[in-house]
Amino acid sequence: MTIFEALRNGQAYDTRGEAYRQEVHAEIDRSDECQFRINHTNPHEKAKLLALENELMPGQMTVS
Repeated sequence: MTIFEALRNGQAYDTRGEAYRQEVHAEIDRSDECQFRINHTNPHEKAKLLALENELMPGQMTVS
């Protein structure tokens, strides 16, 4: 179980722990990189933006 799954299940975690920091910081780095690519995409490239948004937030973004 990942730290994020445990948190969703209501488990408490010490945010000072090394395992927590490694997993959370890896997710922050991943999301920062996704957001950077979104911010540098032409706003007229709707399909590309949607794909990038779904990479950032899997399955949460849909075509409107």
